[in-house]
This record gives sequence, C-alpha cells and structure tokens, in this order.
Amino acid sequence: MASKQTKQQLQESLEYCENIVSTIREPLLVLDADLRVISANRSFYRQFSVTSQEIEGKLIYEICNGQWNVPKLRGLLEDILPQNTSLDDFELDHEFPGLGRRSMLLNARRIHDGVSKEQKILLAIEDITDRKRVEHEMVSSELRYRRLFETAQDGILILNAQSGEITDANPFLLNMVGYSLEDLLGKKLWEIGFFKDSKASRQAFQVLQSKGYVRYEDLPLETKDGQAIEVEFVSNSYAIDGEKVIQCNIRDITVRKRVEQGLEKSRSRMANILSSISDGFFALDSDFTVTYFNQAAEQMLGRAASVVLNRHLFEAFPEAKGSIFEENYTRVLKEKKPCYFETYFGVKPFENWYDVRAFPSEDGMVVFFQVTTERKKAEAEISHLASFPELNPNPVLEFDQSGIIVYVNPAGKTRFPDLMVLGRKHPFLIDLDIMMEKTGINSFARDIHVRDFWYEQRLAYAVPTKTYRLYVRDITARKKVEEELRQRSSELEASNKELEAFSYSVSHDLRAPLRSMAGFSSALLEDYADNLDEQGKQYLKKIQDSSELMGQLMDGLLKLSRVTRKDLSYENVNLSDMAKMVLAELEKSEPKREVQVKIAPDIIVYGDRNLLRLAIENLLSNAWKFSSKVAEPQIEMGMVDHDGKKAYFVRDNGVGFDMIYANKLFQPFQRLHMASDFPGTGIGLATVQRVVRRHGGEIWVDAKVGEGTTFYFTLN
Repeated sequence: MASKQTKQQLQESLEYCENIVSTIREPLLVLDADLRVISANRSFYRQFSVTSQEIEGKLIYEICNGQWNVPKLRGLLEDILPQNTSLDDFELDHEFPGLGRRSMLLNARRIHDGVSKEQKILLAIEDITDRKRVEHEMVSSELRYRRLFETAQDGILILNAQSGEITDANPFLLNMVGYSLEDLLGKKLWEIGFFKDSKASRQAFQVLQSKGYVRYEDLPLETKDGQAIEVEFVSNSYAIDGEKVIQCNIRDITVRKRVEQGLEKSRSRMANILSSISDGFFALDSDFTVTYFNQAAEQMLGRAASVVLNRHLFEAFPEAKGSIFEENYTRVLKEKKPCYFETYFGVKPFENWYDVRAFPSEDGMVVFFQVTTERKKAEAEISHLASFPELNPNPVLEFDQSGIIVYVNPAGKTRFPDLMVLGRKHPFLIDLDIMMEKTGINSFARDIHVRDFWYEQRLAYAVPTKTYRLYVRDITARKKVEEELRQRSSELEASNKELEAFSYSVSHDLRAPLRSMAGFSSALLEDYADNLDEQGKQYLKKIQDSSELMGQLMDGLLKLSRVTRKDLSYENVNLSDMAKMVLAELEKSEPKREVQVKIAPDIIVYGDRNLLRLAIENLLSNAWKFSSKVAEPQIEMGMVDHDGKKAYFVRDNGVGFDMIYANKLFQPFQRLHMASDFPGTGIGLATVQRVVRRHGGEIWVDAKVGEGTTFYFTLN
C-alpha cells in the first residue's frame, strides 16, 4: 500500500514539474546522459520551428541543422553528469535559420528522474538579443546625450517643471558663473546667487510654466566672484518620458552688449570692436545698402565683404528676397524698434538655422546674427535621446545624490506606484550605495526579494552628473526554477553518494565469487581434463577469460572512482621522464616489437604525480596497442601552443578512427574497435579525461582512419 502511494506521489510530482516546464516562456530541453533529446517544452518547438519527431532521440548537436554543435558548449554539457557541474549563463551568438543572428543565454543543471532513476540534464535557453540591443541603445543614447550636453557652447540649466528645482547644469554654465554643480543642485531658479532679481526670476518661471517659453535678451547676472555679466536667457519646456522638464539656455552676451553700447556712443569705435566678435554683423543704411560686413558674416554667409559692401542687401543676397529677413528688416527701419527672431532658411547655399537680432541706428540699422543649426540639432537630439528609457518594459529610476527620485519611467510607475514616486527617497538606495562604496566600482547588481517577488537590481553611478540610474527586472520565475533545481541537485548529490558507495561495495563483494569461478574452472581443467571433451574445455576457458575481464573492469571502475574522489597533491612533474618509464615497461612486455619513439625533453607540468602517471600510462598504452598492426609503428609525445596556452600531445600512426564517433571516445565502456582486434575494458580514456579535468584542463582528439590518432590535453 505504501509503495503504491509513493509511486502515485512520484507521478503527481512528475506531472507537477512537467506542467511548470511546459508553461515556462523560455525554451527548455531535457537531455539524457548521452546528450540525446528526451523532450522539449512548447516554447522550444515554437521558437525554433521544429516538431518533437524532428528532435526527440537525437543528439543535441544533430538537431536544428547542427546549430547547437559548438565545441565549448559540448564540453560543458558533457561535464554536467560525470563531474556534477552546471552550465551558468553561457552566451551563444549564432545565426539561427528562420531567426537570423541571435544571442542565446544557456543554463543547464543535472536533474534526477524519480520514476526511472535516470540522471538527466535540463537545459534552459533564453533569447537575450532584444535585451542586449535595448541595453546597448540605452547606453549609447545616454552617452550621446551627455556628450552633447557637456560640450554645448551655451550654458544649460535643467529644471523640474513643477518645483523649479535645478536637476542638472552643464560645464560651460558652471565655468561661466563660477559655481560648482553641488552649489546649484536642488535649488530653485530664484534661489541661486547669480540671478540678481529673485522676484523677476520667480515671475519668469510662472510665465514659463503657463506659456512653455520665455526669452530675455539682456538679463543681468553676477558670478560667484562678484563679476557682473549680461546674458541672453532662452527657456522652454518639453516632455521627457512623459514628465515635463525645463531647459534654460544661457548665453554670455556681455561682449555683444558692450558692442551695442559702443555703437550708441561712438560709431568710430564700431569697426574695431565688431571685427573681433564671433557673431556675424552687418550694417545697412535706410535704403538697405550694406555699409559694413564683418569677417564672421563673411564666413557664415559665404560672401566676401568686397562683393557685398555698397550694394543693396537683396541684390547681394537675392535668395533672401521676399523672405522673413526682408519682412523683419523693413519693420525695424519703419518702426525704429529692435527685432529678435530665430528661423530656418532652407534656400541653398544658406540651409541653416539663424538667430537674428536687428537694431535701428541713426542712419539705418545694424544686424547681429549667429548660425544656430548645431544648437538646434543638439536640443532636438537631447529631447529625442532622453526619451529612450520610456521604451524599457522594466522599471527604470534615476536618483540624485541624496536618494531623491528625479525620474521614473512608465513601467516603474505601473509596477511600483507607491515606491517609485518623483521627489521621494527610494528605500533601497542607501544599502546599494554602501555596497558600491565597499566594492569601489561605479555599478552594482544584486537580487532582492520584495512582496513575494524576486527582482534583479542594477545600479549605475554616472560620474559626470553624480546621479544614480537603477534598472529593475522581475526574475521571480527564474528564482523559482533555480530553487527547484537546487532541491533536485541536493537530491541528486545524496543519490550519487549512495550510488558511489554501492558501486564500491559491489566491486569488492564480487571479487570473491569471481575468484571462485576462476579457481574452480582452473581446477576442473587441471584435475578432470581427461573427462572433458574439447567443447567442455572451451567452455571452461571462456569462463576463465570472462572472469579475468570482469576483474579488469572492476579494477578500472575502482581506478575511475579513485580519480574522482582523490585529493590532489600538486608538485612539479616531468612528463618526459614519466613517459620514458612507461614506454620502457611496454617494451619489456613485448620485447620483439620495434617501435620508433620520440619524446620531447623536459616537459614540466604542475599537478598530481600519481594521477598524471595514470593518464600518461593510458594514453601511451593506447598508442602502443593501436599501432601494433602497422608495419613501422611510431609514437610521439610533445608540446604545442594552443590559444596562448601550452597543450601536450600523444600521437601514433596506428589504425585511427572516424571522427564522427569522437564524442563517444571518453565515455566509460565505449569502444570503437572489436575486442578481438584490440582487447581492453573501455575505461582508460574516461579515466584520462577525468584526470585532465581535475587539473582544470581539456582533452580532445584528432584522428583519421588508417593514419593514426593524436590526443591533445591542457593542464591549468
């Protein structure tokens, strides 16, 4: 009754797990010990456009046109069951038929089937292509935004549209007014020291809130060291991620104002002053005849002063006839009032934005202008680039240094409406900041448990702005799978220990009956040979041979088990001397064989002497055995460079094999040749592989039928 109930519980647990796997959005594969596909969930079939008939029972390297046949991936998967390892966040970039080039994140764990008692591998596949692209675009956009912001040749202030608090200022502004960023952050526009008239600043902010735009041509400012300057103040509001912000462009016009004042006092000084300014400048009489045209104007408009002077403005520039320039200049001359305007002039070769200031004079008018195309592009780029976090499906927050939230994207407002509130302090910033200080880096990531959910938090600190950007991703489903895998791993570990003890006990307990079989069969052959016919004697001989083979297999199993369990004792080992001793023993066992041997001198490695001796014995014994049927056998051991590391090899010119079977070569009891041709247990190369991997290395093989075999291995 209890057994039946247990089976029912196991079956229910299995169904429960299968239901979880089938509903997970990430593609999953279940593999057997040979890495053949046992099953896959619906997400795998849907994403890779295959059916169960096309993949089940096949090696993972064979399915989907061999697109999973990646050597490093194969090595990692092959280690999971024998080495009790796992595959963690293995990133694979590959061209997938029907999908294009995609980035896949692979994770694999060993699982234990409670019904069949088989060990299996669960492989989870996450397509991270879009996530990587979005992350790259976000980083790139933020870098471009900061580059434009920090290199702008106008002072820029960013304000909170509701409170008027300063949230950012560019280096050009800080240099202009002599204040540090810390002096300005968090203060309202009318609270900072360089605006002399705080009442007027408050009123200007109110106008800006209502109209969305304000401009002051000559606003007085005072720098931190008491120097009085005059600036042009242009401010407008726009939305970033659905939130309104205010951008104030502040241009030092002190030089220009001095020029304008100089024009009113003395025209004789005008030419010298205007020739040194960066603004384009020209003067017109009342008939639109050009009387002055400075060097900056020549450069900006592409016309030499010699061509323009003493000509009607719209004869010198017929492209501007009937444009906004003619309209506004006519009004200045008629009304005797200044005119300021910014416009785009799309007629070749003047395709630019122009910021124009026209003033009436005693005998006509003067015009200052600048080409503002780059500034307009920068403003548009800043507005456009700043909207990228809006597209992120996961919450994104930005904090100032005090932990106050200054930005929340729509996903954050939806997911955490009570936590992610602008102007409030985020509860997790303090401990994240402490962790960043401890690590001494400008970014930090962790997993956190909040309200029955798990989230991945990635906090980045931007040095130029001294603000934090927090990215949040829901990983609850992944955590549940990981916990289940941890529980399964614990069960598997306990099961493996029981199996290891059982294997060791059986291999010892079987020796007594094997010795009895061998002994009694020998006694029958010696004492009762006359009573047995030839067939009977052959039967007894087969019993003896089978007993001997079984003993060899048990010895091999015990050696394999000891390789896995043995503590390593590291020292310098001369593989060259070791190989010579092994070959001397092989030559002693077959003194009539003539084999050409070549051993590179002084191959020194650092490792466990006993285990390395076991590996060299198996490799050289293999080379000795499989070269026995060629006319001039050759065995070589040496060293080569492999991807910047030292790799060691054992080569023979024996029978070789077809590389299509190479993946079976290091599995216990797998043989590629008939035992009658080349006797052995099939455990030697599995033992070599475990020795190499215990030393942190890799082993691989290269062979051709009839041309020989070369085994390469590295030691870390």
